[in-house]
Amino acid sequence: MGGCFAELSRIESQSWKEANGTSLGSYAPLQRFFQRYMVAAAEAGTLRIHLLRIGPTAVAFLMGVAYAGRMWVLKIGFDESFAACSPGVLLMHEAIRLAFEARMEAFEFLGTDERWLHVWTDEVHRHLGIHLYPFSLTGLLHLGSDSSSYLLHRIPGRRHAAPKE
Repeated sequence: MGGCFAELSRIESQSWKEANGTSLGSYAPLQRFFQRYMVAAAEAGTLRIHLLRIGPTAVAFLMGVAYAGRMWVLKIGFDESFAACSPGVLLMHEAIRLAFEARMEAFEFLGTDERWLHVWTDEVHRHLGIHLYPFSLTGLLHLGSDSSSYLLHRIPGRRHAAPKE
C-alpha cells in the first residue's frame, strides 16, 4: 500500500494542491488519515484507486470507496504539466463509466461544491461538519491550530484556485 500512496502523493505534488496545502503529502495529519483509511478500505474490499497513465507515468488518480451501492470519491488529483490533455476529466469519465457498469446507484463527489463538478452533475447535497474539542489544554491547542489554519486559508491570495482542464 505504501508504494501506491507514494505514487498518489507524487501526482498531487505536481498540482496546485501542493501550494494550497491540501495535497496528500503536504499535511502530516491528512497523510496519516489517508494512509490508514486506504489500508482499512483495502482490507474491507471497498477501496478503489483509478490511475491514468501516459506511457509508464501516472498523471492522474481518483481514490474512492465502493460502499452501499455508491462510489464515494475521496481524493482526486492530476499532474498539471499534463493539463493540456485533461487527464482529470478523462479519468473521471472512465471512473463514472465503470461505476455505471458495476450498477452503482450513485457516484458521490465528496468535499466542497466546486464549479468544475457541475460538468458531471447539477445536484448538491449539503452537509454540516461539527468539530468538538475537549475542554483541556490539548483541546484548546487543537482549537487554536484549526482556527489559525481556517483563517490563513481565507486570506486573499493564500488559497489557489483549481486550474481549468
